[in-house]
Amino acid sequence: MKKRIINIACCALLLTITFSGISFAGTWVKTGNLWGYRVKNQFYRNQWAELDGEWYYFKSNGYMASKEWVEDQGNWYYFSPSGVMTRNQWVGDYYLLGDGTMAKNQEIEGKYLGEDGKRDIEKEKALAEAALQAKIQDAKNKGYEVLQGRFSVWTETEWANKMGYQNDNRKYALNKDSKYRYFGVFDFINPERLWIEPADGDPSYYDMVDGVDFYMNSERRLKFNRYVGKTVYMVFEKTFSRQSDYGTPVEYGIAGGPLYVIE
Repeated sequence: MKKRIINIACCALLLTITFSGISFAGTWVKTGNLWGYRVKNQFYRNQWAELDGEWYYFKSNGYMASKEWVEDQGNWYYFSPSGVMTRNQWVGDYYLLGDGTMAKNQEIEGKYLGEDGKRDIEKEKALAEAALQAKIQDAKNKGYEVLQGRFSVWTETEWANKMGYQNDNRKYALNKDSKYRYFGVFDFINPERLWIEPADGDPSYYDMVDGVDFYMNSERRLKFNRYVGKTVYMVFEKTFSRQSDYGTPVEYGIAGGPLYVIE
């Protein structure tokens, strides 16, 4: 009896070892340029299949979805030319999430996708403008002046040459360091009504101003040089002063310089 039990156990072990190497996976079948997947004598139809770690969809005709959109239970999916379900990437103006579903009603990588999943450029503009206005209002709530204008940088030599001061009988003094002294010049898009503190100690007053300037030390050059030639919103402290004719490139300056640019 004991010998019989041992024999039965050995047979069972042998069968386990023998069949463990058998694969019951199906077979890819190509017809023309179309691919199907067959398990035994049946082709996959109207169903998903995870094969070698990738997801595929087989349509009612038994062929794999390829280079096309498929709707399933209210969600849209896109299948690449190889038939693999697309994930975490753009397809035209649409984005496929990590689970393969088409994104909608959300912002991804700075792009807004609408109810139909398509990129909505007008919505993006509206959201960007709202975000910009919120930043502007936040700066104003902190007591800062927010001005829109075009930013440029001049050296003292460039400014004096442009104004003709080096040949002027007023004799603006240039020296060997003048080409290394920089001024930031901020020309407003529209004239701004600013509170001015005259440099000579006269009473302060409001004035319509076309632009302001400020000294550009190495720290400011590092901070603001990337905005040269651009129209931006720049944040200033509210302490503006009238310069003398020879003070800086334009008539008005800002005590302390700009704080930052709103982006």
